[in-house]
Amino acid sequence: MLNLSESRLLLQVEISASEDEIKKAFRRRSKELHPDVNPAPDAHEQFVRLQQARDLLIEQLGQPEPSAEDVPRYRPAKEVSNEERDAIIRASRRRQRQEQSRQSRRRSRTRSAARRAEQENQAFQQEMERRRAERERQQQERRAREQAERREQEREDAERAARAQAAAERRREEEQREAARRRLEQLQREERERAREAQERQRRTPSIDNEQVLRCAWKDCQVTDSLSPPVTTPLGLRRFCGRHQREYLQWKRSRSGAKTGVRSGSAAGR
Repeated sequence: MLNLSESRLLLQVEISASEDEIKKAFRRRSKELHPDVNPAPDAHEQFVRLQQARDLLIEQLGQPEPSAEDVPRYRPAKEVSNEERDAIIRASRRRQRQEQSRQSRRRSRTRSAARRAEQENQAFQQEMERRRAERERQQQERRAREQAERREQEREDAERAARAQAAAERRREEEQREAARRRLEQLQREERERAREAQERQRRTPSIDNEQVLRCAWKDCQVTDSLSPPVTTPLGLRRFCGRHQREYLQWKRSRSGAKTGVRSGSAAGR
């Protein structure tokens, strides 16, 4: 029957090994002692002892380690004196204390390394948080600058549009004033032209003497009452009686129609 020391030696594990470490050690040793890969004649017995060692160590997990007084650490193959036995036990205890001290130092180094790793991880997280905050601050400043530039650009565009609108209004007013001035000049020119034409017409139109005013201008007509207002004739202003005025207007219309027909015919002949 195996004891704890032999089981640990067979599985090659420490005293403080956990259940996972024991199982890992069993799988590792099984690759060496399993009958399918071990050519030794007693391969089956060796594998059975390996299983027993695994089960014994797993059963003893969480239980106090038996002291040297209860289970001796050393079983000599031959009879020894009490002094030699005590010396062997003291040496075994000294090796055990040394092993425990080494394990304690190893655990202390492991805890120190874990603390350092935790501190480094915290420092790394803090640095990443600081960089993230710095990036967010830079992004906020950039967005603020972009918004300020956008507002400044909009203000400049609004001022430019207002100046352009004011300039367009001034041009429109100037154009309206210029158009009004031109219309006024045109009206003045037309007024001067009409005045000049009236003066010219008045200058060219002969005056009506008393005789022409008092009687009909038709040849051999002596009617002096019910005369029409003066009309323009090739001979100047003349007045007619009612019958002769109608005849004169008909003759004038027929003559103007004849002139129009002659002009149209001559144009068609050309």
